[in-house]
Amino acid sequence: FNVRFPADHLFGGVHETVALDRSEGVTPGQREMLINITMNRAGACRVSKYTDLVRVIAPAIQHTGPAELQLARFDSVFLDDQFDNGSDGEVYEYEYVYYPLTTRSGDPQDYKLPQPDGVTGKSIRDYGDDKENYRWQFLKKNNRNRDEYQGLMDFAKTCGTTGAYFNDHVSNIIDVDQWLGAFAIAVACGAGDSYGGDNAQHNIQLYVRPSDGRTLYLPHDLDAFYSATRPLVANSDLAKIIASPGYERLYCGHVRDVLNISYNTAYMKHWTDQLGQLLPSQAFGSHLSFIGQRNGFLANEIAKRVAPAYPFTITGYDSTVPDAYATVTGRAWIDVKDVYLRGFQRPLELSWTSTGSGSSKVFYWSATVPLEPGENTLVFEARDFQGRLITTETIAITSTVAERPLRDH
Repeated sequence: FNVRFPADHLFGGVHETVALDRSEGVTPGQREMLINITMNRAGACRVSKYTDLVRVIAPAIQHTGPAELQLARFDSVFLDDQFDNGSDGEVYEYEYVYYPLTTRSGDPQDYKLPQPDGVTGKSIRDYGDDKENYRWQFLKKNNRNRDEYQGLMDFAKTCGTTGAYFNDHVSNIIDVDQWLGAFAIAVACGAGDSYGGDNAQHNIQLYVRPSDGRTLYLPHDLDAFYSATRPLVANSDLAKIIASPGYERLYCGHVRDVLNISYNTAYMKHWTDQLGQLLPSQAFGSHLSFIGQRNGFLANEIAKRVAPAYPFTITGYDSTVPDAYATVTGRAWIDVKDVYLRGFQRPLELSWTSTGSGSSKVFYWSATVPLEPGENTLVFEARDFQGRLITTETIAITSTVAERPLRDH
């Protein structure tokens, strides 16, 4: 349940509302806190949120007990801290429609009983130009007075396409890197009953970023139906995205990074021990064992999908070119997040292909690099998902042009 505070007495001097969550899906528990810790530790492009552990003292003794205190969640405080003019962006919760099946007296007009109930869901796709067709499965979470749905509708329409059109337009409507990082969290934790975990048509929040209109994936409500053997790719939208070799490599790299950085027993033992001491009635020892099982299962699934580790190398280029630009090709395993040309602040824009399949699949990149007249010594830096330098490769290319032409930016 939520608690709202008056404007002159905000919680912690910051929060107008906080939420108290005492459920672990269908049972009481605070296991989801381990997933929030995983997201915080993993960092990179994975959006996270901060929570704390509290005790609820309720009027009825059976309702008294521990709870997860959800602070900023994905509200204006969080958005403004994470993004430029963040709260100007629109947040929607992709959710099922739940409806009661019975009433107190049997008269359809009488008070509805919450149980038993029915549920229906819809895929993310084109429902036309009327926002009323989107409202009930994409619940408005902020800026409700605007009642703005255009960015969400643009996203849904493109997300519902397939084939070449989807491949050509997906990067225009979503931040693909961020989505694959968010999928990695949802998949790594093994929770079901969520959009990323098992293709459920709910339990995700969508944020239309004001800076570029792209939609971000905010992992949400990962607290139920855990399985150590949940597939590496269960979501049909994820499967469409990673049909592209570059995105498949990026997704596997994100999952591997989460497993190495945070969702492993070596790191999480500190937290399961701490929470286990505070909450001795909950099975945090078993939760740690699950993390080890899930980590091993996903590492094996990645090994079935890509070749064993191979070094970052440059495989092709012309040593002399009659141009101010040159094409350089190479190969990179899933440990490489970005490739930089030394002297430039932004990573290179890479095109990706692959050869082989399954455990023999190898990924190759191609980049166009700028040259100065004469001999150029080019240093390529391969960096991992935490921005750390893995290795460098140095080549020399001579440009025979007399002077460097201006290029449109």
